[in-house]
Amino acid sequence: MLVVCAAIWGGTALAAEKCDLSKLDAGTIDCMKSELRTLDRAINDLYGSLVAARDAAGKKQLRQQQRDWLSHRDSLCHLGSAYEDRESWLRDLSSDNAKMVCVVTLTRLRVADLSALQSREQTSAQTSQAPAAAAVAASRPGPQYDVAYDKRAATVHSTGKWYFEIVVNRGVISTIFPTNVLIGLSDKELFTGTSENISGASPSGESVNVGIAADLDNGKLYVRRNGAWQGGEPGSNRGNDVKLGRAYYSVIIISAKEHNSEYYERGGIVPNFGGARAMTYALPDGYVAWRDSPSGPAVGR
Repeated sequence: MLVVCAAIWGGTALAAEKCDLSKLDAGTIDCMKSELRTLDRAINDLYGSLVAARDAAGKKQLRQQQRDWLSHRDSLCHLGSAYEDRESWLRDLSSDNAKMVCVVTLTRLRVADLSALQSREQTSAQTSQAPAAAAVAASRPGPQYDVAYDKRAATVHSTGKWYFEIVVNRGVISTIFPTNVLIGLSDKELFTGTSENISGASPSGESVNVGIAADLDNGKLYVRRNGAWQGGEPGSNRGNDVKLGRAYYSVIIISAKEHNSEYYERGGIVPNFGGARAMTYALPDGYVAWRDSPSGPAVGR
């Protein structure tokens, strides 16, 4: 299924082909390649507009943020080395369905983030020039995006060592609607974590417990699947890098957002941020459940 909608990016209306990420046939792969080209143009337009409006220090900061996003995307989606040109990269990417879905999902998010940043800056400029008009504009609902931060624990951390678990019941999700689920942290600019791609063929009863260990004192994030650490244990110099000194949310991002409530209500996605609930796996040494106090008990079994 292909949905065509109009989105406003960088002040220009673009026809955005929003592909069905659950049907990974040849037609959908071609659709995703086309969508990525459109999203690339949107990012280039937004980025160019945002850079042009900044002083030298602001330009440097935005360039670094974009480099950080590319690094996070490549790490999370397990992308390889650089290619000669964009079309070569797309051809190689289209041979791996999981990577393709991951890149499309994160690129949609990046366009949404840059568009939101531009909207905030335009609103700020309008406020300084015409307070009354800006107040009216600010009261209107913001743009809606297909992929957004769907679930957040009511806790934000910038320091400390924190842990939470998300059970993804792949069999249940496949009976509702296949989707791509991203699990990790976000500072509202960059996402860091892992992804689960659920197809329509996932066996009944199949599930995975995803554990996230965030060491915000040393700028590291570690991922666990069914009790086994992926690519490095907490305390090692491996894992994913996160920026120090930023406020982080725990996030679950679902590509098939229209089925969001049903996934949770039927037990397709079961978050555990701590509190009264025990974790399935023992917390790493020195870590505390995401919603617990650092001075309180670390819940685990």
